Amino acid sequence: MFIKYECFRDNQEAVLKEVFNFLEVNSNNYVFEYQTIHKRDKHAKMRIEDKNFLLDKFKHEIHEVEEILNWDCSDWLV
Repeated sequence: MFIKYECFRDNQEAVLKEVFNFLEVNSNNYVFEYQTIHKRDKHAKMRIEDKNFLLDKFKHEIHEVEEILNWDCSDWLV
């Protein structure tokens, strides 16, 4: 099972239920409590040259992840 971070961050309860289902665990035995994950101050804005370098460097791998997992990772390429 693979979980896209953004999906978990935005839909914790639904994703957690999917995990329980995958593990064949009764989700009714647990009480969901929303939690903020990795909350931190904003980083300095990345220079456009650095961002373009990284996008160019990892574009192929991101497309492979999309193909293998049938995910839309277009938000990773913005």
